[in-house]
Amino acid sequence: MKLLDNAFRYADQMGQRQGSGAAYLSVFHPDITEFLDTKKISADEDVRVKTLSIGVVVPDKF
Repeated sequence: MKLLDNAFRYADQMGQRQGSGAAYLSVFHPDITEFLDTKKISADEDVRVKTLSIGVVVPDKF
């Protein structure tokens, strides 16, 4: 995820706007808690994402 975050931060629109992107993970994925922790301000800089938006895929079972 950090690699994606860095790639989107590097890509911009001729200096006018920052790059952006999104990553989604299923609510049933075993790493969902670590995935959600990447947006916390208190997260370690090695895992924290700043430009990448994250989302959770929740099926109709709920």
